[in-house]
Amino acid sequence: MNLQELSSFELERVFTDGICPEPQNLIGSWKGIFLPFIERAPLPFKNLLTFAVSKTWGNIWKGKEIFIDQKTNKIKGLNIIYPSLKTLSFDVKKVRSRVDSGDAVEFDYSSHIHPFGFIRDEVRLVKGSEEQKLIGIMFLESSFWRFPIIFFGLERL
Repeated sequence: MNLQELSSFELERVFTDGICPEPQNLIGSWKGIFLPFIERAPLPFKNLLTFAVSKTWGNIWKGKEIFIDQKTNKIKGLNIIYPSLKTLSFDVKKVRSRVDSGDAVEFDYSSHIHPFGFIRDEVRLVKGSEEQKLIGIMFLESSFWRFPIIFFGLERL
């Protein structure tokens, strides 16, 4: 399945039909796939951020690296930025999805990068991808609001 050929509504369906992986099964390197904004994202975000994110982040983001932190023995991750800079760390854990209350794996940035601590990613395995492809939704979140903003995909390297 080529996620880049799907509409925002089809991507949401792929996510809701997806399978929650065990966080330890995500350890490894993942190639990033930049996907469309969510149709139901709040209008200012959809209109203002579409250009900025797609022309900047969409061009420099290459994927994610997920690993076990040797100091804490917890599963963590890093974003891979062009060409091979690893930065913007996150914690990896299983949560109840903000989309449909089913299980999902969350990439939580809140304890690592305070300027970006409002970002939460949720991922699930794309059904039928044999654990090689993930679909994700990025949320902007605070204690007062929560907005789904973009879809993204990850393919195991």
